Formats: sequence, structure tokens, C-alpha cells
Amino acid sequence: MTDAEFREAMAALPEPPSNSVAPFWDFWRHDLWTRAQNEPPDSFMSWPCIYHTMLVDHFDMSGAIEHLGLEARGLEATASPNRSLRLALVEQAHHLKRWEDATGKHIEDLDTILEFGGGFGAMVLVAHRLGFTGEYVVCDLPEFVLLQRWFLARHGLGVRHIEAGEPLRADVLMGLYSVSEIPFQMRDRVFEAVQAQSYLLLYSSRFADYDNDVYFARFVQRTNLDWSVVPFPGRPSNWYAIGC
Repeated sequence: MTDAEFREAMAALPEPPSNSVAPFWDFWRHDLWTRAQNEPPDSFMSWPCIYHTMLVDHFDMSGAIEHLGLEARGLEATASPNRSLRLALVEQAHHLKRWEDATGKHIEDLDTILEFGGGFGAMVLVAHRLGFTGEYVVCDLPEFVLLQRWFLARHGLGVRHIEAGEPLRADVLMGLYSVSEIPFQMRDRVFEAVQAQSYLLLYSSRFADYDNDVYFARFVQRTNLDWSVVPFPGRPSNWYAIGC
């Protein structure tokens, strides 16, 4: 997807709701929809819808690589001359390492990955750099679907996109903050539709009025998997839930 195709495809989408506020995703959708039609796509990392929701370079990331505990394999997957992108890839590689350590599985051995909320495509890029060659499926909002297609095309990659609630079998379902930032009823719909052998979930204890601690405590009890619920290092009240 070229810059022009990205801009034209975004303009062809209906205008997202304009009466929302941060941190709800209708607000960020409208921001992306507006900026994509008026600003160079290469500047997307400075757009509020990306900078405030997906990047870590405005957090304290001093000693990030050592703090996140990546081995040489992970560091190779995060290489980029762009600091913002590199730090975003470091975080994604750390998420995958936590999942691999907890489950004993390896990303390159999987056949199907489902990521709910794919951001701008950072996890897709890291997974492929780590050797994944199977089918990568993303469920996301239409504006972010276009951003992923544009970003991944620049790296020679593509994914299959599905609608929320579409049935799917997957080796792993990833939901890195995304599942915890939608209404409970929609979360249930996603989880009920997907038959996943393992999970990599990350959430904050609260998002807006959502009590995520209560929700995910009940969710893990509904499954017959072994779960590890552990804190994200350096971020109070942020939790991994990894099931296998």
C-alpha cells in the first residue's frame, strides 16, 4: 500500500464518531482518520492516536533493553534506526519472551496467531523477525487496519484481518491492553468465538470505569488452562495473564 493508496482508503471510510473523548477508542479512531488524510504517513508516530496509546518513548525507558531482559535473538528482532520504532519493537519482543518463558513454546513453531488490536503492526513485524512463518490474523478497527496494511507493506509483510466475533482456531490469542479497553460484552464475544491453545494478555487494573482485575480473575477461572498472572516490570498495576 502506497502513501496515496493509504490516504485514499482512509478517506473512503465513513467518518468515525466525533463526540468521544480520550482514552476511549472512538476518540483515537477519529484522530487517526483525520490525520491520515492531512499529514504525511511517515509522521504517524507523532500522531496522538499512536504516541499516547502505543509508544513507550514518552515513558522512562532508561536501561530498557536490560530491564526487559531480551536475549540476542530478541535484540536482532528490534533493530531500527528510528528510536520510537526501536523501543516499540523492544516492548513487543519482551511480551513474546514472557509468553515463551511461561509456556515453553516458541513463536516460530506456531501455525496461527490472532492478535486482537494490532496497533500499527509492531508485533507482526517482531514475530516475523523471530521466525514466524504461519498465518497472522488481526482483529481491529477499520482505521487501524489501514495503518497496519500501510506500515507492514513497507516491510514486505501482510496479515489477514477478521471482524470481532468471527470464529477462529489459533495457537495463541494476543491481547496487549486491547481486550481490556473494550466493553465487557465485546470481550466475551471475542473470547467465545476464538478457540485458542494459549493466551498472551496484558492489562491495567483499571481502564476508565472498567475493573479489569475483577474481569480477568473471572475469565481465567472459566478456562481449563494453566495461568500465570504476573506484574509488568516497572509499571504498577499492569499485569500479564498468560495461559497455556
